[in-house]
Amino acid sequence: MLPFPSRSGGLRPRAASLLILAGCLAGAGCSSDRKVVDAYTHQAAVAETGDRSTDAEAFYRSALERARALGALEQATAAFNLGRFYREAGRFGEAVAPLREAAGLAPPSGDGALLITRSDVELAKALAALNRWAEGTDALRTAASGVSALSPSEQADVRELVAVYRIRLKELGLDASGLPE
Repeated sequence: MLPFPSRSGGLRPRAASLLILAGCLAGAGCSSDRKVVDAYTHQAAVAETGDRSTDAEAFYRSALERARALGALEQATAAFNLGRFYREAGRFGEAVAPLREAAGLAPPSGDGALLITRSDVELAKALAALNRWAEGTDALRTAASGVSALSPSEQADVRELVAVYRIRLKELGLDASGLPE
């Protein structure tokens, strides 16, 4: 089946993305579930940068579905990617479940520990946007032990987030102890 061209004469972006993915799935070296998950994730990132959020969401969801057949770290990574996508798209309520799933699935050492920290930071951002400060504080407290392993720019982002949390928690009369420094 041939793809439908767009009015400009080229392939529609979604059709082009699907053709690339179909080629991978049909045997261009993507025989393992891990490679399929990587292909879906790549196509999601391409769709995201191309302002095609519906396609990006579908690819991230497909990656998570396929990752379920893999190990905990792969599942956690796919859940994190979907949750981060939702949060960055301003879909904060939808971000919460996959980010919690990512933090719960990731192994507590190595790359998994770093993913737990990143998931908890993203979760704290989503919960702040939802005005759920107490829950977000719990996520930041959990992230506190892993912040030093983040990149310098991620650490700066966490410091800014913690500053916002400290101000808001003080206004609400809530305890800010245990937050990352």
